Amino acid sequence: MINETHKIAPEGYRIILVSALVAAGLFYLNIWAGLVGAVLTIFCLAFFRSPKRVTPTEAGLLIAPADGKVVFVGKAMEPHLAKAEMTRVSIFMSPFNVHVNRAPASGTVTATHYQKGKFLAAFDERAATDNEQSAVRMTTVDGHDIIFKQVAGWFARRIVSYAKTGQPLERGKLFGLIKFSSRMDVYFTDGYVPVISVGAVVKAGESILAKLKGST
Repeated sequence: MINETHKIAPEGYRIILVSALVAAGLFYLNIWAGLVGAVLTIFCLAFFRSPKRVTPTEAGLLIAPADGKVVFVGKAMEPHLAKAEMTRVSIFMSPFNVHVNRAPASGTVTATHYQKGKFLAAFDERAATDNEQSAVRMTTVDGHDIIFKQVAGWFARRIVSYAKTGQPLERGKLFGLIKFSSRMDVYFTDGYVPVISVGAVVKAGESILAKLKGST
């Protein structure tokens, strides 16, 4: 798991170091090229940032696992772990969003699935089934099955997930990240009611996506 005390995701250290060394070399050759390198280094620092989040403690909530913009809310077929129609919320992460991912609920991981695939634009509906992706199935503390899926975008080439079958996860805690633009899909049963709509901007670990029916 990613250490919650880190302000930068550890997977970004090497990339940041390399970009900083390249920027230093470019400054030696040409000040304008060096400035471009410095901007890229700052971008990498911003991309791999891991800001502190305050997660709601109310029971029966599903929380956004990623920063970004909601691009889909509705019924969709989950093709790998549930192989059934569920409600899906899709969150598109631009290269400027935080890309560390947080568990949407507390519970136990019951299955995982990794698929090699295409690198279509993350907002393309075909990305949900065709792109490289890593999915986690969880039985929540409320006894419901949910699936949350990291989906690579056209620019992303690396998904990192530390979730393992049998492992407990806590709502709002870090479990992985996707390098560069991508999306997160959250699938849940009819036991939950979506409280978010397309176009909403959400924050991982803080924004509420759905609530259990009957919860206040």
